[in-house]
Amino acid sequence: MAVVVTARVPLQSLVMRRVVPLEPQSSIKDVIKKMHDEGASCLVQLDDDHRPVAYIEEHDVIRAVAEGTDGLNRSARNYTKRPIQADVLTDLREAASLLIGRGVRDLVIVDEEGRAVGIEGVREVAYLLPTLVPSYLNMPISSLTRRNIVTYTERETLREVAQRMAALNIGSLLEVQDGRIQSFLTTKDIIAAISTDVDPSTAKARDYASYAPIVATPDMRIIEVSKLMRANLVHHLPVVDSEYRPLGLISSTDLSSFVVATPTTFLRAHVLVKTVTGEEDAVLAQLRSLPDVTRAEAIVGPYDIYVEVIAASRADLGTSLMASIRKIKGVIDTVTCIPVA
Repeated sequence: MAVVVTARVPLQSLVMRRVVPLEPQSSIKDVIKKMHDEGASCLVQLDDDHRPVAYIEEHDVIRAVAEGTDGLNRSARNYTKRPIQADVLTDLREAASLLIGRGVRDLVIVDEEGRAVGIEGVREVAYLLPTLVPSYLNMPISSLTRRNIVTYTERETLREVAQRMAALNIGSLLEVQDGRIQSFLTTKDIIAAISTDVDPSTAKARDYASYAPIVATPDMRIIEVSKLMRANLVHHLPVVDSEYRPLGLISSTDLSSFVVATPTTFLRAHVLVKTVTGEEDAVLAQLRSLPDVTRAEAIVGPYDIYVEVIAASRADLGTSLMASIRKIKGVIDTVTCIPVA
């Protein structure tokens, strides 16, 4: 039976984001200004040899914003932490595991001397999904979508929404009226707003939100979401139905978690499916919704549908075929072909 192994992607082969230095004497207000001006999601404090000693991420800044004016004027040192590092030879999948395991969004990449050479994070993992999990890209995003939608109201201030984000460790909020999305607010929106010196205790959050956010639909495939994030440089997508009603959210962190949970080796099988006459389209739609099906196409011949299936093991492959495909209404016969090399 053929075993497929996913490719390794060493960090040194990627175009890394540059390291934006954090000055030791910086206040949180200074950090916000620099993050906004430099388009950085984290700042790194370096020693004289360019080795990282501390860093601060967007979520750390949101914790300070949640404290109001006092938090903005405090030294950034009150919110920094030891940098989570990876060396340049680390595989991107291993980096994803480190990101998810340590609960951070960015890693400081260091060379053999321990000097900071770049930043990689959940956004790079999301953008590079086609390389990391090539055989899982046709899976629908429905299985990855978080259903716990967190909202804010038109009356809330930047400080109040920052408090909710900090408490729940999330990076976005939805404003919903009459069951439909009105606006979408992210940590970047908050940082951009406060970089203009507004008072987070009085400024209304919705004045700095997006009113036409990029959205995903539940029938979209993982590859489509990855491309959508990359094309629009976004890291959070509301998932909506045809009436623009929110069904959930998906983020670059969710895609990184998916990479970590996906096996690095898997088995592939090809299945020919015969259906009841007139049921081809309905069966095809159900096949395409199955998580282990990476491809399903109508064909001409003695069978009606071609299906490609992947699984982590022989047992899982059998489960996929027996419990999923053969139980679909309208399926009357299947033939499974497994590559030998």
